[in-house]
Amino acid sequence: MDRLESRRQIPVYIAAALGVIGISLVDVYTPPDITFSVFYLIPVAAVSWRVPRHGSTGFFLFTAIVWFVADLFTTRPHDPFWAPYWNFAVRAAFLWLVAYAVSEIRAAHDLEKRL
Repeated sequence: MDRLESRRQIPVYIAAALGVIGISLVDVYTPPDITFSVFYLIPVAAVSWRVPRHGSTGFFLFTAIVWFVADLFTTRPHDPFWAPYWNFAVRAAFLWLVAYAVSEIRAAHDLEKRL
C-alpha cells in the first residue's frame, strides 16, 4: 500500500474510533440490562470495508478493549468476577467474525469489479 492510500485511511480510523468511544460512553451511562452490541458493530464494519484486513484486525481489538472497559464500569456487584473477561472473549470473537466477513465481502466485491 502506498503512502497516499495510508493517509486516506486515517480519517476512517479517527471517525470510527470516535464513534466507538461515543458508543461506549452512552453504554456506560445506560442501565447494564440494555445492550449496545449492534452499535459497536457499525464502526467495525465501516473500517473493515474501507481498510485492508490487517487494519480491521487492529480496529476490532481496539473496539473489544473499549467495550471491555465500558463493561467494567457497568458490572454489578453480584456478577461473578470472571463475567467481564468472559464477555470480552465472546465479544472479541463476535467483532472478529464481523470484521472478517465484511473484509471478505469487500475483497469479493473488488474482484468482481475487476472482472
